[in-house]
Amino acid sequence: MSEENKQNETENGATENEQEELGQIASQALRGPKFGVFEQLICQHLVQATVTSHSLLKIHFITDAALMLDAEKVKSLDIDTEKLEVVKAVCDALRNKTVTQKGELHQFSVKFGFEHTEENYNKFIMPFWGKAERSDLYHFPHFIHEGFGTRVIRFHCPNCHSVVGDSLQGKTGYNGDYCVFCGQNLTPQYTPVNARPGPYTTIAHRKGSDVPYWYYFFEVCRVLSRVGYSQLLNAFLKWAMPYTMELMRKLTQAVRPEIYNQIAAMFISAKKDIEK
Repeated sequence: MSEENKQNETENGATENEQEELGQIASQALRGPKFGVFEQLICQHLVQATVTSHSLLKIHFITDAALMLDAEKVKSLDIDTEKLEVVKAVCDALRNKTVTQKGELHQFSVKFGFEHTEENYNKFIMPFWGKAERSDLYHFPHFIHEGFGTRVIRFHCPNCHSVVGDSLQGKTGYNGDYCVFCGQNLTPQYTPVNARPGPYTTIAHRKGSDVPYWYYFFEVCRVLSRVGYSQLLNAFLKWAMPYTMELMRKLTQAVRPEIYNQIAAMFISAKKDIEK
């Protein structure tokens, strides 16, 4: 498997190949006994959500199934449609992120399917990302537009990798010539018998005081690092999965158990046939 496919598998929720395979399995399984189209589609999505181990793909199938329900059924099942809209929109954005290779690194770009406004930030992003302004979303500061703030050179201890200073605040992590975190001597020394490196540097970005955080957030999501994408993904999954599992439980009430069980059995049988 190529590095790009591995990347999609672990951080995009599932590879495209897996989603296609699940579709083939469902198509083969549903050639058996015919049920009502509505129940068949709901069961198909629920079974696919059950067999996949990828969280975003699981959310995708369950939210799609919920969107098939009519207003009366949604009301009877007491489904929170506002939260459903948010979970669906963010899940789609995270699944459909794009990756651009930058030398040996990869830049992740998450493009949300709604207008980048403060109102939409409060509706779609704040529920899982939090109310307080957060600047710890890892990204490539080189590609942030200058109007969003200031680029900062950070100095790291070569031993413990802690930040010991930056180009704006100076040597904040120094105790004399030593790292306050691990005691490493930070004064570089190069002799024929000894080589002691000084701090190494990385570039960070500090949001401008006149830039609203919601505006800055959407800009950062355009140039995320691998770690930054994982931060965003994990925060979303922690918030969305409990709702999604409860939604799945409610959806099972919209179909007859005997139909679900028959489709699940046929799905598993078809999966085994395809894997042979």
